[in-house]
Amino acid sequence: MMMKKKLISLCCIFSTVSSKTNLRSSTHEKFFQLADSNLKMAYKVLIGCNGWSLTKECWNPFFVGSDSSPAISDAHDEVIVGSYDNFIYNLNLQTGELNWKTKGSGGEDSPKLSPSDGSFIYAWGNLQGATLDKINRSDGRLIWSAKSPSGNADITTAGAVDDSLSLVFAGTSSGKFYAVNTFDGSIAWTYDMGCKGEMWGTLGPLSISDSTVCVGAGGNAIPYLNMDAKLVCLDKASGNLVWEAPAGKQIQSRPSLGSELIFVGDYSGHLFGYETSTGKLAFDSKLGGGILEGSPIVLNQQSGNEIVLVDSWDGLIYAVNAQDGSLNWKTQVAQSKNDGGGLGSSPVYHTGRKTVFFGQPSGISELEIESGLQVGFFETGVQCGSSPALSKDETMLVIACEDGYLYGIHV
Repeated sequence: MMMKKKLISLCCIFSTVSSKTNLRSSTHEKFFQLADSNLKMAYKVLIGCNGWSLTKECWNPFFVGSDSSPAISDAHDEVIVGSYDNFIYNLNLQTGELNWKTKGSGGEDSPKLSPSDGSFIYAWGNLQGATLDKINRSDGRLIWSAKSPSGNADITTAGAVDDSLSLVFAGTSSGKFYAVNTFDGSIAWTYDMGCKGEMWGTLGPLSISDSTVCVGAGGNAIPYLNMDAKLVCLDKASGNLVWEAPAGKQIQSRPSLGSELIFVGDYSGHLFGYETSTGKLAFDSKLGGGILEGSPIVLNQQSGNEIVLVDSWDGLIYAVNAQDGSLNWKTQVAQSKNDGGGLGSSPVYHTGRKTVFFGQPSGISELEIESGLQVGFFETGVQCGSSPALSKDETMLVIACEDGYLYGIHV
C-alpha cells in the first residue's frame, strides 16, 4: 500500500520474457527500463471512482481508485477487493465479471478471508474504519459489524484470522489491539500497545507459531516523524505479551517470517531481523534512503540461501541475506518518491517462474529472485500501490490501481 497525503489527523493506533536490458552501474545495482508491456492482460474492470467529485463518494480528493490488496478465493474462483468509493467487490477471478458489491466495507483496507474455507470476509467499514465487518462471501451480506470499545478509535483494520481459535485480530487508532470473536463480533481480549502512532501493521499480523501473533506498531500520516515504533508479539489465545522490541521510527508494513528470524522495515529505510523466540535483534540493515513501506517477503534461492526482498520509496527493490542482512542485490525499477515514483507494494512470489511481481508507479514489474533482473512488465500508466495477489495455480495475477481499475494479468 502506498502512503498518500492525507487530509485526516491520526492519533495513536495501530509472458513472454523480454530481452533483458542491463545497464549496470555496479555488480549489485541495476536499472532496467522496459519500453513495452510484455505481460498479457486478461481484463481491466472499474471497481469504483477513478476521479473525485462530490457525487462519486470517494474519501477526498487525495483518495481515488484503490489501494486495497485483493484477496483470492481459489475454491470459488473469486477475487475480493475494496475501493475508495467505500464498496467491497466480489468478482469472477477469470473474467472480472461482478458477482456483487457491498457498500460500507471498502477503502484502502485489504480484505481477509477465513482461512479454513473462505466462506467469510473480514474488512473495516464506514470509510474511516469505524467498524470491523464480517461479510458473507457468497452474497455480500453483512453478518455483524463490531465497533471498537475505544471511543477515540477512527480506524479498524482486519489483520488476520485464526479459525481454530475463532478469532480475527484488529488494530485501532487508539493504540488498542483486539482479538474479536468471529461468531458474534464480541471482544475476546484487548492489548494496549502503549504507542503514539498507527498500527498499519495490523493489515497482516503474522503467526510465528500456532500460539503467537506479531504486529508492527507506530506510524503516522506524516512519514518522517519519529513515532518510536516497535514490533510486538502476543499470545493469540490470551493476548499476553510474549516479547516486544524497538523497530525504528515508524512501521506501516506487516512483519514477515523466515526460518529463524522475523523481519520488518521502517520509515527511515532500515530492515530489522529479530530472533522469533526472544525478539533479540539479529541485524539492522540500512537500505538506501527511502521508506520501507511494503512488507518483506522471505524466499529461498536455488543455492539454498534464504533471502529477504523488500522495496523502497527510493524506487529500488533490495534482496538481502536473511541471516545477517548483507546485500545480495538491488535493482532500480522506478524513480524515487520525491521525483514522483517510489515503491510500496509488497511482492508476491511465483514458484514456477522463480520471480516476484509487485506494483510500481506505472504498472506491474516482474523480477528474477536469483539475479534481480527485471524480466516482465505490464504498463497501466498509473500508480499500482496495492500488493498483487496470485491464484493458487499461479496462472492469474490481480492488482488494484489508482485509476480505479482492477487488472487481471495472465502469468
